[in-house]
Amino acid sequence: MEILIERIHEIIETENLRERTKKPTKVHRRWFIFAYLRKNNFVYREIAELFQMNHATIIHGITQAELFEQVKDEMFLIDTKDLFEEFNNKTIKIKERNLIKDIMESKNLYDLTKIKKRLQNNVYKFSDKNELD
Repeated sequence: MEILIERIHEIIETENLRERTKKPTKVHRRWFIFAYLRKNNFVYREIAELFQMNHATIIHGITQAELFEQVKDEMFLIDTKDLFEEFNNKTIKIKERNLIKDIMESKNLYDLTKIKKRLQNNVYKFSDKNELD
């Protein structure tokens, strides 16, 4: 348990997860750790102290993490893939996508941001043929 706490502290510090931000990647990673600690019998107060947040934020984050995991939210899974593998000994399989189709169907900057994140995480399959035909 002591090693777990040290590792969690290391992640919190190196990724600056105490920062008050709405950046989805940090939020998803924070929520994952909230839920993981709760599943390992940490009380809300202990988790809140680790992150220097209030218990209501922790409860909300745990609820969201459980929901996002249950519905297999793609961005949540991409953002927390390494944490799932490290802490849950679970390999996360992200469905391969078609880059051309996603680009053609994108409607706004947010869609393009998701495409960028998928590219960074090797979610797209590439083939030699011209997919625009």
